[in-house]
Amino acid sequence: MEYLKKPFRWVVTQFKNHTVRSLLVSISVLTIAAAGIMWACGVFSSVSTFSYLSNREYVLAPAEKPEPQTLEELLHSDVPSVDTLLKNPEIAQELLNAEKLTDIVDSRLALNNLRSLGEQLNERLEEETPVVVDISAGTAK
Repeated sequence: MEYLKKPFRWVVTQFKNHTVRSLLVSISVLTIAAAGIMWACGVFSSVSTFSYLSNREYVLAPAEKPEPQTLEELLHSDVPSVDTLLKNPEIAQELLNAEKLTDIVDSRLALNNLRSLGEQLNERLEEETPVVVDISAGTAK
């Protein structure tokens, strides 16, 4: 037991004589020892987490679909717009050149979209009916 008292007395005298230096040494030794113990226990290892996404690259869809450029694209779009028909004269010309309904309609979706375009055109015509003034009679028709 005597061999343990001698180093212990030396440490105590070092603390009394060089307090700051002894504290720095003892704190750093304790920190390194604690970090080593935590590392050995696996505290610093990464934990695998569950994800619903599979480990692969994802391609994001464009935020906005491009405007249809042909009559077929317009009739097969999700929401056909009469504005697209009016902006592109080629689409309107394609529609006028059709001799039969089966030339342009190949599915129920295309037929429903053609009906929708017809309804939108009728609504647009009803909204924008200009007031015709008969100058000779002085009344509006």
